[in-house]
Amino acid sequence: MKSKNAHNTNVAVRALEKIWGNQIRADYRRGILPNEKTLQAAIYHYLRRSRPKVDVFVEITKFLGQKGNIPDLIITRNHRIEAVVELKFVPNKGIVYQRDCRKLAKWSRLVGGPSMSKKVDTLELNPKTMNWKDKKIEKNRYTLGSFTAWVFAAIGTDCDAFDPEKVKEYFLSKKCVVKSPSNFSIFRGIVFSRKRRAPQFDHLPLSGRAE
Repeated sequence: MKSKNAHNTNVAVRALEKIWGNQIRADYRRGILPNEKTLQAAIYHYLRRSRPKVDVFVEITKFLGQKGNIPDLIITRNHRIEAVVELKFVPNKGIVYQRDCRKLAKWSRLVGGPSMSKKVDTLELNPKTMNWKDKKIEKNRYTLGSFTAWVFAAIGTDCDAFDPEKVKEYFLSKKCVVKSPSNFSIFRGIVFSRKRRAPQFDHLPLSGRAE
């Protein structure tokens, strides 16, 4: 797979592009991705083996203090949150994408603006106590900012979720209360389409560029 954004300098996005178009596509074609949890585990596994090294956090429950809204994956490097990822796996029908895209947009707005950054609580546990590390200690905290990519990654049949113009229309509509994040991307896994037989796995940056 060739990247649609070959000059992207965000480590997490570059790693995701490679993994999505190669290992995830191959695993799907082998029939060893039966559900969303397996997709999540596979991405985690391949990211942890990728270089440059990144850390991956799965379903952090208190992300940005938003109870009930839990990101599927948070990818970090040197305490910078490089990417926040929402996943969907519905290979036998169209994807309902609106809720996940709206969550990503709301989280991105909590940063404060496209040119700003925000310190967030630690994502790590103290292995001795199994409690969260002390958020009052600066080195334990993580940073969100204009470099953070907001990613919707899905496997499903060809549908509006994979049409960048339809997604842009949704963000501009009255149904969505927030605008599109400045660095928003769709990772598409189109596994059935009238236009092609082979699965199509690619990356479409919709806005901005993660740095």
